[in-house]
Amino acid sequence: MRANVPLEAMVLFIGFLLASLVITGVAVKSIGSYSSEAESTSTLVQERVSNSAELISAFYVGPKTYVLVQGVSGAIPVDKVTVLLDGVPQTANLKEYKGDGDELIEKGELFYVILPFRAERGSLSFQSTTVSAVVGFISNPPEFSFPYRVKVRIQNSSGLSPADYPVRVELNSTNFNLSHLATSDCSDLLPVDLNMRPLPFYVEECSADRVVLWVKLPQLLPDQNIYLLYGKAGLPPESNGHEVFTFFDDAEKFSGWTQYGNGKLSQYCGLSYDGSCSIWKSTANDPNGGFKSMGTLLERNFAVEVWIYRTTTVGGDCDRIGVIDGSGNGYGFVYCHLSTIGVGVDVRSNYGGSIVVSSDLGTDVLYDWYFARLIVYGNEINAEYYYNGVFQDRVSLVDNTYNSFSNFYIFGGYDYVVDHIIVRKIVLPEPSVTVYAEESGSFVPQ
Repeated sequence: MRANVPLEAMVLFIGFLLASLVITGVAVKSIGSYSSEAESTSTLVQERVSNSAELISAFYVGPKTYVLVQGVSGAIPVDKVTVLLDGVPQTANLKEYKGDGDELIEKGELFYVILPFRAERGSLSFQSTTVSAVVGFISNPPEFSFPYRVKVRIQNSSGLSPADYPVRVELNSTNFNLSHLATSDCSDLLPVDLNMRPLPFYVEECSADRVVLWVKLPQLLPDQNIYLLYGKAGLPPESNGHEVFTFFDDAEKFSGWTQYGNGKLSQYCGLSYDGSCSIWKSTANDPNGGFKSMGTLLERNFAVEVWIYRTTTVGGDCDRIGVIDGSGNGYGFVYCHLSTIGVGVDVRSNYGGSIVVSSDLGTDVLYDWYFARLIVYGNEINAEYYYNGVFQDRVSLVDNTYNSFSNFYIFGGYDYVVDHIIVRKIVLPEPSVTVYAEESGSFVPQ
């Protein structure tokens, strides 16, 4: 998504300097003097080799440094971004402003270069097969502060304390002043711990009425607090499901999927629950389909959550998603349409599936989105089904045959599409969350 930079982000500098400076023998031009709430100042110095891009602003957010860069010439492919600190190259990430990143620096477009550290000073360069250009020099960028924060209390009565646990936080008109959010996409939200250190997070929903985000805690404790900072535009979106969940796929980039049997999985950008695209299951009935590595070995006490849309009824009745090991053994959620309408638990053995328990729903959901959840907790497997935000049905199975899983699968009939796949750790009961009163001030992440 491309957007113009708001005025606030463009006026971080308070004046242009007319003097030229010389750094390490190279003539450069000062392009901005900056002032932060902490009353510190910094200067960005432009080197302008090759006219490929120029620096606009820079600031700290916690341990990261953000440098806003604007393309000057035509589209330039970028293989990597490097920053030279005392002559030592450091890698960085390129993120298109208000977007998901790109591999081109195009004329007039704005990008953030994100450095995973506090860059006191250094030169910035882009490298590709066609261009290698130093585009600027940064020196002591100011810190980025937020005008509001709320404390969030998380209470866990499960008796378990898993590491890297994603907790769901809902903000609405009963517990939060939504009008103090500075952006329509919630990109001004930043969760931090009590030491003001940023925490990984993912914004699942952002609307005028409700915000739902997931915050990954280093460890889930019986009772703990975090802060949510917010209220100042100009920060690139840091919401990232890949950093928060055990497995995440929003179908916006289709990669890593293995086709199984005669089935076919492909990206389909004509229908989506969220974003622009979904994953389309077509061609052949169960057990044909496909699977993708989750990149880790998943053990019990987890939840699988997906959105599913049945588009046709010509190729097998059942939608089947879940998790399997490298030999095709595991568990899943199944929803059967047409003649036998119901929700069930899908048990996989050597890729073949059997519906061990199921319910009789009576009313079918076709040509619309429904929400599916599979919970594997202790020795119990639960399949849950929601429609229009309302719980509809649940079936349960006690089984401890399989205990570790490496792949997420999409099998069953055809055609249907899947979107917004989440696999996450879970404790039961799930933690309770309390949002406290808003505080105003100048809150700076560390």
